[in-house]
Amino acid sequence: MIKGLGIDTVTISEVGRFLESETIARKVFTEGENATAKLESDPADYYARCFATKEAAFKALDHLMGGEAFDFTMVETLHHTDGAPYINPSSELTDLLKNVGVDELLLSCTTEGDFATAIVIAQGK
Repeated sequence: MIKGLGIDTVTISEVGRFLESETIARKVFTEGENATAKLESDPADYYARCFATKEAAFKALDHLMGGEAFDFTMVETLHHTDGAPYINPSSELTDLLKNVGVDELLLSCTTEGDFATAIVIAQGK
């Protein structure tokens, strides 16, 4: 059963400007995301997809959280060997998902021109 749905679109060039501050990269993105971005031909594009995913996950879960804080580093965007993106939840996010009855987070993200969009579906029993 779908428990929540979130979608977000960000401007890649805007995310690129945010990244001029390393503080933002450390506060918003995980070590895994930062390591992957270094391997990407266009790090801003990658970070934009990750940021859109974090926002979409927040939107999918916020109504279930009862006012609990949402730290963006709880949501880590990684890719399977075939390139398909997935959310690798932190232990805090795993606990939160369990508490609100969400078994999995499904992710789809894409870029087009200067925009990155992500959709997250929160599913549970």
